[in-house]
Amino acid sequence: MDLQTNNDLTFLISSSKDRTAKVINDVRREKPHQGQIMDLQTNNDLTFLISSSKDRTAKILKHLKTYKTERLINSAASSPLKDHVLLGGGQEAIEGHFGPINNIDIHLDGKSYASGDEDDLVRIHYFDNDYLDYDVVY
Repeated sequence: MDLQTNNDLTFLISSSKDRTAKVINDVRREKPHQGQIMDLQTNNDLTFLISSSKDRTAKILKHLKTYKTERLINSAASSPLKDHVLLGGGQEAIEGHFGPINNIDIHLDGKSYASGDEDDLVRIHYFDNDYLDYDVVY
């Protein structure tokens, strides 16, 4: 289960093993995933939520987009600078970790992120200048 709040504490968001994401002080209740929701986070301006689930998907709620992978997703975070998300889970691709990533979050300045793994290690990573200078053209 995960619990998040916005900066001015006007609402509370929870996720649980029964596959629900709940916004407290609101009547909406959604079941966006087929598996347990592992992480739920807001973006900086609180315009959307991103959830990650054991069903191997991450979703931007009010269901704008689904990110589907071949591996488990334990955590997902959105970038405050770019239209990007980071997914963490069953892969061992992040430097310094020896097992799945259980939690991932991007710093408010968008230039670094933290990841936590099965071995209780937390690592701080910095995006390189190529990433920071790259602009996606749609």
